[in-house]
Amino acid sequence: MFAKICLGISFAIDPPVILRFSGFVNDSDSTIPLLLVVLVLLLLLVFCIFLIVIRISARLRRLELILLESSSSSGESIVIKRETPREEATEYEEFLREDAARRLLSKRDQSAAFREWRRKRGKTWSATGQDS
Repeated sequence: MFAKICLGISFAIDPPVILRFSGFVNDSDSTIPLLLVVLVLLLLLVFCIFLIVIRISARLRRLELILLESSSSSGESIVIKRETPREEATEYEEFLREDAARRLLSKRDQSAAFREWRRKRGKTWSATGQDS
Protein backbone atom coordinates (compact mmCIF):
# COMPACT_ATOMS: atom_id res chain seq x y z
CA MET A 1 0.00 0.00 0.00
CA PHE A 2 2.89 2.30 0.86
CA ALA A 3 4.43 1.65 -2.56
CA LYS A 4 1.16 2.58 -4.30
CA ILE A 5 0.97 5.85 -2.48
CA CYS A 6 4.65 6.82 -2.91
CA LEU A 7 5.03 5.75 -6.52
CA GLY A 8 1.52 6.40 -7.65
CA ILE A 9 1.52 3.27 -9.83
CA SER A 10 -0.64 0.22 -9.50
CA PHE A 11 1.84 -2.48 -10.60
CA ALA A 12 4.03 -2.08 -7.49
CA ILE A 13 2.21 -5.03 -5.96
CA ASP A 14 1.10 -6.87 -9.12
CA PRO A 15 3.89 -6.78 -11.76
CA PRO A 16 2.90 -6.26 -15.36
CA VAL A 17 2.47 -9.15 -17.75
CA ILE A 18 5.68 -8.32 -19.66
CA LEU A 19 7.84 -8.83 -16.57
CA ARG A 20 6.02 -12.00 -15.60
CA PHE A 21 6.60 -13.75 -18.95
CA SER A 22 10.20 -12.58 -19.39
CA GLY A 23 11.42 -14.46 -16.31
CA PHE A 24 11.98 -11.50 -14.00
CA VAL A 25 9.24 -12.54 -11.61
CA ASN A 26 9.74 -15.69 -9.53
CA ASP A 27 6.80 -18.04 -9.86
CA SER A 28 6.62 -20.91 -7.40
CA ASP A 29 5.69 -23.20 -10.31
CA SER A 30 9.03 -22.62 -12.07
CA THR A 31 11.24 -23.20 -9.01
CA ILE A 32 11.13 -27.00 -8.99
CA PRO A 33 12.07 -27.48 -12.67
CA LEU A 34 14.86 -24.94 -12.26
CA LEU A 35 16.25 -26.82 -9.25
CA LEU A 36 16.09 -30.09 -11.18
CA VAL A 37 18.00 -28.60 -14.10
CA VAL A 38 20.66 -27.19 -11.78
CA LEU A 39 20.95 -30.53 -9.96
CA VAL A 40 21.33 -32.45 -13.22
CA LEU A 41 24.00 -30.02 -14.43
CA LEU A 42 25.91 -30.33 -11.16
CA LEU A 43 25.76 -34.12 -11.33
CA LEU A 44 27.01 -34.01 -14.91
CA LEU A 45 29.89 -31.77 -13.87
CA VAL A 46 30.86 -34.10 -11.00
CA PHE A 47 30.71 -37.09 -13.33
CA CYS A 48 32.99 -35.35 -15.86
CA ILE A 49 35.49 -34.51 -13.13
CA PHE A 50 35.37 -38.13 -11.95
CA LEU A 51 36.12 -39.38 -15.46
CA ILE A 52 39.04 -36.98 -15.78
CA VAL A 53 40.50 -38.18 -12.48
CA ILE A 54 40.11 -41.83 -13.53
CA ARG A 55 41.91 -41.15 -16.83
CA ILE A 56 44.76 -39.35 -15.10
CA SER A 57 45.22 -42.15 -12.57
CA ALA A 58 45.25 -44.73 -15.36
CA ARG A 59 47.92 -42.76 -17.21
CA LEU A 60 50.01 -42.51 -14.06
CA ARG A 61 49.69 -46.25 -13.48
CA ARG A 62 50.89 -46.91 -17.03
CA LEU A 63 53.84 -44.56 -16.56
CA GLU A 64 54.82 -46.33 -13.34
CA LEU A 65 54.74 -49.68 -15.11
CA ILE A 66 56.87 -48.33 -17.96
CA LEU A 67 59.41 -46.94 -15.49
CA LEU A 68 59.56 -50.19 -13.54
CA GLU A 69 59.99 -52.24 -16.71
CA SER A 70 62.70 -49.97 -18.07
CA SER A 71 64.65 -49.97 -14.82
CA SER A 72 64.41 -53.75 -14.41
CA SER A 73 65.31 -54.46 -18.05
CA SER A 74 68.41 -52.28 -17.96
CA GLY A 75 69.56 -53.97 -14.77
CA GLU A 76 69.74 -50.70 -12.88
CA SER A 77 68.14 -50.31 -9.54
CA ILE A 78 66.72 -47.05 -8.41
CA VAL A 79 69.07 -45.67 -5.78
CA ILE A 80 68.24 -42.75 -3.56
CA LYS A 81 71.29 -40.68 -2.76
CA ARG A 82 71.93 -40.00 0.87
CA GLU A 83 72.30 -36.35 1.72
CA THR A 84 74.02 -37.00 5.04
CA PRO A 85 77.41 -38.61 5.25
CA ARG A 86 77.50 -42.19 6.46
CA GLU A 87 79.39 -41.20 9.64
CA GLU A 88 76.59 -38.87 10.75
CA ALA A 89 73.96 -41.50 10.05
CA THR A 90 75.77 -44.04 12.22
CA GLU A 91 76.15 -41.44 14.99
CA TYR A 92 72.42 -40.81 14.88
CA GLU A 93 71.71 -44.54 15.01
CA GLU A 94 74.07 -44.82 17.99
CA PHE A 95 72.26 -41.91 19.64
CA LEU A 96 68.91 -43.67 19.21
CA ARG A 97 70.29 -47.02 20.42
CA GLU A 98 71.58 -45.49 23.67
CA ASP A 99 68.10 -44.61 24.86
CA ALA A 100 65.04 -46.36 23.40
CA ALA A 101 62.76 -43.59 24.68
CA ARG A 102 64.34 -41.20 22.19
CA ARG A 103 62.60 -43.02 19.35
CA LEU A 104 59.25 -42.05 20.86
CA LEU A 105 60.05 -38.33 20.72
CA SER A 106 58.84 -36.15 17.89
CA LYS A 107 61.31 -35.48 15.09
CA ARG A 108 61.84 -31.95 16.34
CA ASP A 109 62.64 -33.13 19.86
CA GLN A 110 64.86 -35.91 18.50
CA SER A 111 66.86 -33.37 16.49
CA ALA A 112 67.25 -31.07 19.49
CA ALA A 113 68.36 -33.97 21.71
CA PHE A 114 70.78 -35.18 19.02
CA ARG A 115 72.36 -31.72 18.76
CA GLU A 116 72.73 -31.62 22.54
CA TRP A 117 74.19 -35.15 22.53
CA ARG A 118 76.74 -34.14 19.88
CA ARG A 119 77.59 -30.94 21.77
CA LYS A 120 78.29 -32.92 24.97
CA ARG A 121 80.60 -35.24 23.03
CA GLY A 122 82.41 -32.33 21.43
CA LYS A 123 81.19 -33.11 17.91
CA THR A 124 79.64 -29.97 16.53
CA TRP A 125 78.91 -28.85 13.01
CA SER A 126 80.06 -25.27 13.50
CA ALA A 127 83.56 -24.22 12.43
CA THR A 128 84.40 -22.64 15.81
CA GLY A 129 83.40 -25.71 17.80
CA GLN A 130 80.47 -23.98 19.53
CA ASP A 131 76.79 -24.31 18.72
CA SER A 132 74.88 -21.10 18.49
